Amino acid sequence: MAMRNTLVLIILLIAPLVVQAERQIHTTVFHTPSAEVESDARRIYTVELLRLALDKTVEDYGPYELRLVSGLSVRRMQQVAQLNKYENFFFKVSYTDQVAEQFTYAPFPIEFGIVGYRVCFVAPSFLQESNQVITLQQLQQHTVGQGLGWLDLDILQANEVPTVTVSQYLSLFPMVNKNRFDFLCRGINEIKLEMEQFAQSEPLTLNTSFIIRYPLPRFFFTNNSNPMATARINKGLHRAYTDGSAQALMLSFYKENIEFVDVKKRAIIPMTNPLIENIDKSYEQYVWGIEDLVFDK
Repeated sequence: MAMRNTLVLIILLIAPLVVQAERQIHTTVFHTPSAEVESDARRIYTVELLRLALDKTVEDYGPYELRLVSGLSVRRMQQVAQLNKYENFFFKVSYTDQVAEQFTYAPFPIEFGIVGYRVCFVAPSFLQESNQVITLQQLQQHTVGQGLGWLDLDILQANEVPTVTVSQYLSLFPMVNKNRFDFLCRGINEIKLEMEQFAQSEPLTLNTSFIIRYPLPRFFFTNNSNPMATARINKGLHRAYTDGSAQALMLSFYKENIEFVDVKKRAIIPMTNPLIENIDKSYEQYVWGIEDLVFDK
């Protein structure tokens, strides 16, 4: 009897160690694109949000290792995911019906939809006139510069806003400064950084009369062969949202940028997005409204 009790005690003592060892053996590897430069807050935020989602689900799915893949453009990310080149490769991209047909995704908006809020650079000489624009009809009387292949180009054209297409991203800033087109509209999460980046070479200024709003959700996409990994990411994102850590992370990266554009003083110009006709709209409950972008209430 004493020996039996001793065996039971030994089993109870070593069982947690065995379970822990098994979980360590079954560490799940995930891959995601790295930030190419330290100042690329957008990609750094994406990596940290993915890491947060994985952290929130360790008890359910076991330990993980997140490996970063460098040198990937948006197009290359999709190619890598299609080829399933890396185990559990997740990348961020804006939803379109076409992309959703090719990949599986976790239906939680990575930046809470703030990328769909756009404010616009203008040339200093055009600032006063630009600030008369407060409606879509007025904006339709002006031109907006856009990068070749940008989703925003399709959205603006669908809303009958005249566009000027430019193949090189860096060319957009001197062109708007030289009045080659009237507006260069960027997401509220990126415009402050770009203004600082081009301050010396291009004396750009910011229109203050309106903010464009259209649905442009970005999700974590992956190869269709990764349903369990997708479920894990989705569960982790929702847990992080529920306990507030996802919102806190986003604000740690973007609150200063959001405050910079002072949305409460701007007229809202709503637009439709023809590229998301088949989307499951359940994601909308996590999208921030204008009231969520005002912090000094």
